[in-house]
Formats: sequence, C-alpha cells, structure tokens
Amino acid sequence: MSVFKSEHGDFYIYNWCDVDNQFNRWLVFRVTRKSLIKYLEGELSLQDLVLSPIDGFQYLLDIDDNLDVKNTYVVQPHNLPKSYISGKNSYYSDLQLNPESLEEDKEIIKQEIYSNDEEKIKLLIS
Repeated sequence: MSVFKSEHGDFYIYNWCDVDNQFNRWLVFRVTRKSLIKYLEGELSLQDLVLSPIDGFQYLLDIDDNLDVKNTYVVQPHNLPKSYISGKNSYYSDLQLNPESLEEDKEIIKQEIYSNDEEKIKLLIS
C-alpha cells in the first residue's frame, strides 16, 4: 500500500491487488485527511477505507513493468472481487514501513498528513 498526495492536497491510496504476466493491478481511491489519520491511529482499518471511498468509487489500474498505466477501470466497492478487499483486522502498523527508512518515513508521515491538524495534538508517530 502507498499513499500519494496530489498537487491539490488530495490523498490517494494505492493498494496492490493482483499480478499476471503483463501487469500489476492496483486499487486506487481518494481518502480524506481525517480518515487517513484515523487509519494511522488504528481507528479505521484498510477494509473500512476500501469499502467507503469518499467518491463512492475506486479505480483499478493495470500498470506494466515500465510503470505505465495500460488499463483503467472505475468500480464501486460492492463490485470488487473479495480478494481485493483487505481483511477486518487490516489496521496500520509501523511494521508496514521499510525498516531501512523507518525514521525518515515516520517523519514524512508526520509532516504530510498530520501537519495543520488542529483537531488532534496527539501524534501516532513520535
């Protein structure tokens, strides 16, 4: 799973779903900053985010080895294959981060996602 921030400040989750001999398939959907913070703090699971996209739909992207998007599909959560939906206990853990860049990654998360968060002073990452 990866999180990208658009030039407009929107957050998108890219969740790897499948692979074949041509493509990697990614489930992509927009999330609110608030729901992303709730995910990072263990209040929401990845399943919660996948099943409740803020736009009401997600994209399935087929991406080749050159990182070119070859196919794009718009899907609603109820039409996703069950194997594309994370389990009930799919809560965030620092163990998902790369151990070699853990501290740097935690700092990026703190700056990009928690910055300007006036609702909560508490940070998941200290």
